[in-house]
Amino acid sequence: MAKAKKVWGYRQDVGETIFHASVMKDAAWGEYRVKFFTDCAHMPQADYHTDDLEDAKATATAEVGRLAKREKRRAQLVEAAIGRLHVELARDLSDEELTRCLGNCVGAHQLIPLMQEERERGLTIPLRTIDPDTAEALRSAS
Repeated sequence: MAKAKKVWGYRQDVGETIFHASVMKDAAWGEYRVKFFTDCAHMPQADYHTDDLEDAKATATAEVGRLAKREKRRAQLVEAAIGRLHVELARDLSDEELTRCLGNCVGAHQLIPLMQEERERGLTIPLRTIDPDTAEALRSAS
């Protein structure tokens, strides 16, 4: 069985997060496969197949750029929350929570009051992501 051969790659680093796409040529099928990675972890549900190398490169570049842009915006919002919220809690916002906040905000300065309101309602601390002792301390401090 012939293996796929890497013919092109594209990478963007955003802080400590690495977004990478590899374009592989499948010897058996003759098609190009774009494989996406975040922090070296393959995201198989995002794989893309095409017969055109330029299409594969354009898709890889666009998707990695989109992911990097989203991560940069997320990092800006976290930075905006320093001093008002614990940074690690802001980073623990789920994509849905972040999207909801972004959808209601014009600028990062408006995110802080929203996050404070949600924190008061207990929505911005995903306790599943932290150890039980810390979670209990947060519950009792509220």
